[in-house]
This record gives sequence, structure tokens and C-alpha cells, in this order.
Amino acid sequence: MTRFSEANRKQMVDKKLGDLANLKTKDKSSLPSAVNEIANYSVDNFSFWTPPTQPNMKIGTTGGIATKDPELFINTYYENLRTAEPDYITRSVMGKDQSNTYNVYQYVFAPKVYQKTMIFSAGTHGNEITTMMVLARFMHHLVNDWRDYPQLAYIRKNVRIIVLPLINPWGFANNKRQNSTLVDLNRNSDYMWSTLTSSSYQVGGTNYKGTAPFSEVEAQYVKTTLETYNMALAFQDLHCIVSNDAERIVYTSRYLPQFHEVYHEVIDYLWQTGDRLVNGTSATAAFHCYAAAKFAVTSANPEWHDGKFGTVQGPEEMTASLTYFGNILINCCRLKQKTSTLENSEPWSKLYMYDKTAATTAPITVNSSTTTFYNIPHTIADVIIKRLGIMKISGYLKFTLSAPATVNINPFVYQSYHPDMSFTDGKDASYNMITLTLPAGTHIVPLNARYHLFPSNYNTGSINRTAEAKFRVRVKLDAGTLTAESWRIYLDYTPSSRGYAYEIYDATGNEAITENTTDYLKLYPDPTKFREEGDE
Repeated sequence: MTRFSEANRKQMVDKKLGDLANLKTKDKSSLPSAVNEIANYSVDNFSFWTPPTQPNMKIGTTGGIATKDPELFINTYYENLRTAEPDYITRSVMGKDQSNTYNVYQYVFAPKVYQKTMIFSAGTHGNEITTMMVLARFMHHLVNDWRDYPQLAYIRKNVRIIVLPLINPWGFANNKRQNSTLVDLNRNSDYMWSTLTSSSYQVGGTNYKGTAPFSEVEAQYVKTTLETYNMALAFQDLHCIVSNDAERIVYTSRYLPQFHEVYHEVIDYLWQTGDRLVNGTSATAAFHCYAAAKFAVTSANPEWHDGKFGTVQGPEEMTASLTYFGNILINCCRLKQKTSTLENSEPWSKLYMYDKTAATTAPITVNSSTTTFYNIPHTIADVIIKRLGIMKISGYLKFTLSAPATVNINPFVYQSYHPDMSFTDGKDASYNMITLTLPAGTHIVPLNARYHLFPSNYNTGSINRTAEAKFRVRVKLDAGTLTAESWRIYLDYTPSSRGYAYEIYDATGNEAITENTTDYLKLYPDPTKFREEGDE
């Protein structure tokens, strides 16, 4: 995430002030207040937010609501905000909960002109009260105190926030994790639902998943919210945890792309010597996994362990928990893109493997030729490249020769129409080739190569641009037969925006030339091959 310097902030504010100076208004006294408003929200300075000391929020004590009444909670902490800011805040009743007793509400905090949308929720587990209070306090400060904090001012003027303040009202009223049918709502989505087979997920279990995905109306409301606001960049479902003693806990979606710095920056900033951290992942039917898989949002269960900072829901704990959760929510509001962009721009790694067994009836073989390279069958991989970068090939090839032979092994990548690394350019090139004269028998040869690849493009019949990257292991031997015994081939791709991200230099034949003068000839990139590509 790009950070703005104070100079950037001043420059942008000065521009706004210049615009104000040209306003034609009879009430020149209104300019100072307008100037202050612009200074407050024109730029997000990306500093860490330190909230003010929070009030006591413990239910049944002075400062807290009297009982665990869902309507009392909503009226006390959200309706007063909506009453004060009806042009900014709207409310809808999504319907009754599974018990058909309590309303489930959705609030929308929408600036007149907003750039992006976020979804924040709490109360999925009805007995995790601290997070419900924290989300309410965060929205309180966003509504009432945004002029005092540039982090909140940016959100107040630029970000639409959808809030599900209490997903499981029956659980809240009855101090239960589950809803009225004793279903763990956070296991009731259709993501990985069928894999939840242990007793914990069955009837009577703590994490009972329900009779079917989205069998519970509360889960359906979450689904509807995500579908309605499918343009959202983040979904954060706030939770408490009792299964470990960590001070900072986040569960993100395993094997799904995420902007993890949203959480890591907060955890790292708050870390103190002796703290116990949990950066966990989950691949279960939790709402945040469903949201990440279905809608490409940055999503998680940020969690809080009650009692680590004083009395549960007391001023010290509420302040500490709001500092933690609040900065995660603020970081979400700084996001610019869906997580699908990470699939294009982040490094990746793949392993291709093979082992010939005693039961193999059709071994992989290559016959000899003095002039022709052949692809070893099944060492073929075609991959789409979405950013400029470097592919690294490493691993080994184990094979048996039926007779003594000179063997040439070329771990080869090409892109059709690549200006320097097309099939024709590289099929017999010595850049990454290894040549060995070997006796009959079994041998292991390392594979190492690098290639500079360009994004895969759409091509027409008349205009040709670089296509997908095609990997092959090509071999040539001058006698007998090569039989593949096994291989391990690693493809590692690192995007790079450098101009000369990869260069090849060759000193062959220049042993007598003075070192560090012209002893190396630059082979790649080759300026003689620079050309236009398609219709420029």
C-alpha cells in the first residue's frame, strides 16, 4: 500500500485551498471551516490510529447496556448514530433470525460520493460480545469524530461501509455460540462444507455445520449481503477466541489470495516482547473463506482473547481491542483492488515430478539422433504469464542409457513470438544446456535455467504477440536409448518490472581478452532483435 508523505499531503491540501480561494461566495467567513474540512479528509496520511480511551461496555454494569437484549443493543449503539446522521446512515431489516424471534439488521454508512465499499460484521457467534462492542465503537468514532482523525476522515468521505452489527441475535440473547438450532453459523457456508466430517461438525458438536450449506437464515443474510455488494474489496467478520492464549490473532483464508499486509502491519506495530501471536489460516466453511473464494475480497476472522488487557469489556480492554480491530478495518479501507489482482502480480512456484516404478509397462524413452533434439514425453507444461518477469527452472533428471553416449540436455522455455526467446531462438541454444559424455547405466543430471518472459497475450491471425510460456526438457543423444527413471522439475516465477530483469553474458572464446573490458559478449537482450510488436 502506497504511503503518502507529509509533503504529498501539504501539496494536495494547498491545491484544494487554491480552489477555495476562487470560490464566489458572499459568506467569506465560511471559508475557514471549509478549509478545515478539506485539510481533514483530502488525504489519508496512513499513520497508525490511536483511539481515545474507551468507556466501560460490560453488560449489566455502569456504562454498559442493562441486558443482552438484541434490540437494546441495536438501539443503544446504532440507532442513535442513524438518527443523528440520516443522510449518511440507512438501516434495513434483513428478516427474522432462525428462531423467528429477533430481527437481523444491516446498516449502510455511505458518503455522498464514495470510491469503494467494505463489509464489516460481528456477532456471528452470539457469545463473542467484545467484538460486537468494538465494531459499534469504531462506527461511533467514524460518525462523530472523523474530523479529529485523518484516518477516519478519509473513510468518512470516501468509503461506503456495510455493517452487520449482530448476525446471531438469538445467540447473543442466550449467551450461545450457535444459533437457535445449535448450528455454528461460521460453518454453514458452501465453501468446503462437505469436507467437515468430524464429530465436532455433526449434530451436537460445538461446530455443528447444519443440515445443508446456508440452511440457516442468518447465513443466508450474510450471503445476500456479499452478493448485493459484490464490488466490496474487504469482508471482515470480527470474533473472539478461547482456544489459545495469544494476544493478536488473525485467521485468513488458506490457499486463497489475500492482501495479508492489512493484518501483518497491525500485528507488527502492536507487538511487544513476550507477546504470543497467531497468524493462522483456515480452509473451512467459515464466512470469510466463502467471501474470499466467491467474491475475491480480502477477508478474515480477526480474533480477540478476552481478559488480556484488564476487565472484560472494561475501558482498558475496549481501548486495546479497538486499537487492534480498528486499525485492521482502517487498513481494509486503504485497499484499492480485489484479491484477484494478486493472481496476476505475485510470484508462484510449481513442482512437476515423475518416478518410474517396477510396474511401469510403458517407460518414457528417447532414441538417439546425431542432429535432432526431442522433447522428453510428459516434461511439458504450458503456463499463462500475466506479468513481465523471470522463470527459474531447477531440479534434476534421472535416466538410464542403454549405451555410452554424448547427451545434451536443455531445460527449455519459449514463448511464441517472443522477440528473443521464441522456439526458434532457444530450441538448440546453449544458454541453459548441459552436455555430458556418459557410459551406459543410470545417471542424475541437475536442471538449471532462467528465462525472461513477457505477459501472455491474445493473438489474431494477422497480429502476433507473445503467447503462453511453454516448458520442455529437450534431449539429444548420439547412441542408444535414454529411459527416464525420475525427475523433479521446479518452475519458479518472479514478476519484475525492471527493464533489464534478466541478462545473459558469454565469455566463450574470449579467455585472452583483458578481464572487465570486452571479455563478455551480451547475448540477451539482443538489440538486433528489437522490433515493433503488432499495431503500435
